[in-house]
Amino acid sequence: MTVYYTSNEMRSRIPGLLAANEVPNERRELKIGDYFCGEISSEGAYVGTPVERKEIGDYLRSMNDGRRDEQLYNMSYGFPLSYIVTIGAASRALRGTKVTLNAYISSLVGSSLKRAPDGLGGQVVTVNLESDAEFVLFLKYLDEKVKEGSFARVPVMQKRASKPEELLVYVVSSLPGIGAKTANNLLSHFGSVRGVMNASKEDLMEVDGVGPKRAEEIHSVLTTAYAMKELTA
Repeated sequence: MTVYYTSNEMRSRIPGLLAANEVPNERRELKIGDYFCGEISSEGAYVGTPVERKEIGDYLRSMNDGRRDEQLYNMSYGFPLSYIVTIGAASRALRGTKVTLNAYISSLVGSSLKRAPDGLGGQVVTVNLESDAEFVLFLKYLDEKVKEGSFARVPVMQKRASKPEELLVYVVSSLPGIGAKTANNLLSHFGSVRGVMNASKEDLMEVDGVGPKRAEEIHSVLTTAYAMKELTA
């Protein structure tokens, strides 16, 4: 994966800071955003997440001249997830302007909630950071998460279950990609932890919440031979 940036951002410190933090980066004229975390194919297909970086002063100006709304629409239209990151301490940046802190925060909330009525209708998440150094860390970790490619959020069961039934759900929810709800579905379908562990891929796919990919991952875990390795602290 690579963090791409537009030529406009060459005047900033960001490309140099990316290199200093050993983040792969490349200048590229982007369709949307100042930065892009992901991959751009030779055919021009974008797979990843665009990021628009704005100093708070520029963000306020873009609200007045309409650029912000156009950018929000384009990001929401073309991508399931995008970011607008404002840079600076809000209370300090707003001094001398007619914009109140309440109005600024309200605009960030509105930017996150409103979506394009057509296209992908994706969400644009707004983040406020105080410095370029923080923004580079943001890009670094966003790039790593996009590279991982798994965005499923599953709840972590408490290990100290108070009832036997809760312990069964805890055991099954330790399987890859399985949360408490799907663990309950698996136990209801197969009747016991042993039943879940002995299920074939085809049997697993009969359960609500378990698709072919998830069934393959679960079956792989349950059938892979364990190779003993020395544990380190």
